[in-house]
Amino acid sequence: MSQEIPESLEPAKPISAQPVQDQERIHAIDVLRGFALLGILPVNIIAFAHVEAAYQNPAIAGGFTGINFITWLLTHVIFEGKMVTLFSMLFGVGLFLQVSRVEERRGKPGSGRGLFFRRVFWLLIIGLIHAYVFWYGDILTYYALMGMLVYWFRRWKPRNQLILGLSLILLGSLILVGASLLLDFSFSYVESHPELVKETEDIRKMKENFNPTPAMVEEKSKQVRDAGFVEMLRLRAPSTAQFQIFGLLTFVLWRITGLMLCGIALYQLQAFDRSWPNQRYQRWAMIGLGLGILLTCLGIWQHLQTKEMPDMIRTMATYDYYGSLLMAAGYFAVIMLAVKQRWLPAVQSRLAAVGRMAFTNYLSQTLICTAIFHGWGLAQFGLWQRYQLFLLVIAIWCFQLFISPIWLKHFHFGPCEWVWRSLTYWKLQPMRR
Repeated sequence: MSQEIPESLEPAKPISAQPVQDQERIHAIDVLRGFALLGILPVNIIAFAHVEAAYQNPAIAGGFTGINFITWLLTHVIFEGKMVTLFSMLFGVGLFLQVSRVEERRGKPGSGRGLFFRRVFWLLIIGLIHAYVFWYGDILTYYALMGMLVYWFRRWKPRNQLILGLSLILLGSLILVGASLLLDFSFSYVESHPELVKETEDIRKMKENFNPTPAMVEEKSKQVRDAGFVEMLRLRAPSTAQFQIFGLLTFVLWRITGLMLCGIALYQLQAFDRSWPNQRYQRWAMIGLGLGILLTCLGIWQHLQTKEMPDMIRTMATYDYYGSLLMAAGYFAVIMLAVKQRWLPAVQSRLAAVGRMAFTNYLSQTLICTAIFHGWGLAQFGLWQRYQLFLLVIAIWCFQLFISPIWLKHFHFGPCEWVWRSLTYWKLQPMRR
């Protein structure tokens, strides 16, 4: 998806759209995308392997002591929220480049609209299949929907894109804080009015879903372990629909859209083409990582002080929310410095290969993990502790870092990228080199 716009164009000639060529790719974007994709897995692995509550409640999945606590701590500080922030910005950049490239070649604004919407339409279809057939935590559906929205702002000036993007990100935080305060009020009101039987039962179920008893966790885990592929479709559908609707209204519409816009603005400000001076990247790294780690650690301290759902949401909407944004900016700056200074070229090359096959690698992570943990596979759901899951993460990292460069030596695209491009252009794309 990442490509540079050719310097010399002949808009008078009708040029057909075609996929990005190898020589047009932007190495820094591929490296960043590969880094972000691998960093998303330590967060997602919990949702693959345990009940939904384990994602927000650190006490689930082996207990909140010893090596499991250390694993949660490192995952929370280093990965959670930071990698999806980077990935969302890069997705916005990729969409912008794809449309801009077509419009520049054809010499007509808006000429890439049809191709763009075919692209995100097929991404939406693939995302829905991924979500309802394999895993409720899919993000492709969100990206497709928000991409359709971001398209209409792609021609704005970078300054205006940044203002709108940052405003949406701030609004997302305020919405989450407002939701937590509303929950606080609802809990207090229902507790003081015992005659509200139905409302009391709803609140009780909500609290149990957030902080279930060990018996409830085991019951749900056994249900997933015992379910075959078809039965899992039935079990997954309600959770997927709830996750998508709630996530869209409280988080995705605001933060993900804002991040895409910020990514496009930064690209237009030449942040990704190594033209910024080293001192600017260094300032971003020091400020982003310094303040980001501080806010994240304050958020961890808040997590440890409370087990109540509204308080946890407020922590996520403040300390975690802004800490992850700052740390993502720091990661971006460090990697851009590494690319600019040509540090660790072999590592960069492998990360870039993972980034070029991000679609395939993202979906293959789902296939590997569901095959291990769900009932249609090895049925290990709920049985692995956090530190064991992180060992699996390292194994998947090694596999994808090893196989992606080898695949790209023989083929132009990853298999899922090839399918997506062939559907977009409605023509089978050349696969073998």
